[in-house]
Amino acid sequence: MVSKNQLVKNIWTTICFYDALNYPLTSFEIWKLLINEKSLSSSKKFNVKENQFSLDEIEDALLENSFLKSKIKSQKGFYFLKGREYLIWQRLQKEKISGQKIKRLKRIIKFLRWIPFLRAILITGRLASKTADEKSDWDILVITQAGRIWTARTGITLITELIGKRRKGKKIKDRICLNYFITERSLTISVQDLFASHEYFFAIPLFDTGDVFFRFRKNNIWIKKIRPHYFLENNSSFCLKDDYLSKFLRNKLEFLINFLQGDKIEKWLSQWQTKKIKKNPLTHLKGSLIRASSSELVFLPRPAGPRIFEKFKKIKKEAFF
Repeated sequence: MVSKNQLVKNIWTTICFYDALNYPLTSFEIWKLLINEKSLSSSKKFNVKENQFSLDEIEDALLENSFLKSKIKSQKGFYFLKGREYLIWQRLQKEKISGQKIKRLKRIIKFLRWIPFLRAILITGRLASKTADEKSDWDILVITQAGRIWTARTGITLITELIGKRRKGKKIKDRICLNYFITERSLTISVQDLFASHEYFFAIPLFDTGDVFFRFRKNNIWIKKIRPHYFLENNSSFCLKDDYLSKFLRNKLEFLINFLQGDKIEKWLSQWQTKKIKKNPLTHLKGSLIRASSSELVFLPRPAGPRIFEKFKKIKKEAFF
């Protein structure tokens, strides 16, 4: 049985990590998003089940533990580090902004459902965690048919460009950021760290051709090692399903492309786009995360994960004293 001391460490780690994201938490969110502090050190062995706690245990610790009471304050149902009360107002404002942005993005995605070889679209990033501001873009994770990732990328890039909704250069606000593609046969996220566990715990399905999102959650069960209360779910009030017209058009276009030697088209698009990626100066930035293969396309020249992790470690260390 895990000691109460470990629970306190997990709560403290969770509060500090979300402080780095300027995100105060309710007691339910602390339970849901609880970070297993032991998972941050690969040298430590632990049992996932032993780091699972009830909501009552977490609320009792927040109310009774002297260390947590000395470092964490509660107001309007939110918990945060002392002196960070203003984050409550910020969070509530950003939730409203994010909700409006998701509605606008949903209208665009409704139009994109017919793109050939598209299987699902998930909202990620600040929009998924509802911390977007007025200037934020729309981060999405695109899931495609296996063997057609480059063709699907070309299709969605072309259409978002034509309708003026593709993020590029300084055109950021309310534009789609096409920086992550995977296939329905490669649903496991390759970068499996603390920030990624946050990013994909919050992922919201906006379009799904079947059970792709559920399989995505199941394939990323590694999150449970970092966040023991990670669970599988297969519903969202935001999710669009296939309508008859979109499905009909997508199927016809897929048939046509395959009839016109789809494998050769995919190979040519792969070679052409790979050359462009290699020539892009952003690809060669120090610390960039760029991957281009038949199963995963990642374009993160300035990934947020390392920066947020360093900020989190600094906050945790400074707030302790």
